[in-house]
Amino acid sequence: MTKRKPLPVCSDSECDFPLSSQSTQTFSQTTTSDWEEENMAPREIFNAAMKMLSRNFPALNSQLLLPWTSLSKSSSSYYTKIITEAIQLIAQYVAPGQENNLLTDVCKKWISLKEDKPDTMTEALIASYQQQNIRLS
Repeated sequence: MTKRKPLPVCSDSECDFPLSSQSTQTFSQTTTSDWEEENMAPREIFNAAMKMLSRNFPALNSQLLLPWTSLSKSSSSYYTKIITEAIQLIAQYVAPGQENNLLTDVCKKWISLKEDKPDTMTEALIASYQQQNIRLS
């Protein structure tokens, strides 16, 4: 990746510095690269990022747009495989040699978040609100 350099707006004859073919080529490559990055689909961005982390990472062929429960067994297996490999790869970079410990703790946190229930005060407020709505109906 090239470093961005601010260029004054001027023609070749008006500029305070000579524009070499190398500097205009660098500018052209940078703007082309920026445009390509800005116009990439999310799937392409994901694939590019994962390829930067590992050349062997399988490309994501499509994004999941259907409800999970409507997928075939082979489709759900495909997406599960991709996300598992992505998470493992990221964990290897974040905690080399300790990815299993990290992933275990992350899974425990996700499970506990799903199991969190409202405290008794919140449950009482919800029940009171629901009873008030029944009376007003």
